[in-house]
Amino acid sequence: MPKGLVRTTVLVAAALLGAALVVVPGSWVVLDSENARFAAAQRAQTQLVLAEAKVALEASLAARLTSLRALAAFAASRPDVGEAEFAVFAQGLAASLPDIRSVQLARNFVVSHLYPQSRNNGILGLELRAHLPPAQQAALERAVAANTPVLDGPVPLLQGGIGLIIRSPVLVPRGADQPPQHWG
Repeated sequence: MPKGLVRTTVLVAAALLGAALVVVPGSWVVLDSENARFAAAQRAQTQLVLAEAKVALEASLAARLTSLRALAAFAASRPDVGEAEFAVFAQGLAASLPDIRSVQLARNFVVSHLYPQSRNNGILGLELRAHLPPAQQAALERAVAANTPVLDGPVPLLQGGIGLIIRSPVLVPRGADQPPQHWG
């Protein structure tokens, strides 16, 4: 009887070992496959979130660039605009984009028009080329040299806080055969 019990125990142990040799690698393959599927799903979800963020950022920048171009066209069409007329125009621009802290015009690179004045004390009359930090001066000069809007930031703002600044040169048309003149 003991020989039969030993033999049965050995056979059961061999069967269990054989089953383990089949089940463990199979389980590992299934687990690895499941991990790969989960990682692929996570990558796809992350790419979707990033794509949505990219579209939202591009739309947000496009809206601000459109407002900037409208402001430049306004200044070019009215180079002698008064502060009251500018304030009405700038208020309309800022109302559609509430995260805009300040709208400014700088005739001859001196801040000549500002909206809203209440939150931007000390900026009106500022000579940009003389008083901007070096990094902001470099961005200003790139905008003028390339004759295109330049996004700068995040940078410390002169009126306090940190923000993005989009600068664009304003060109005033002259005669029919003459190139436009830099207004500011």
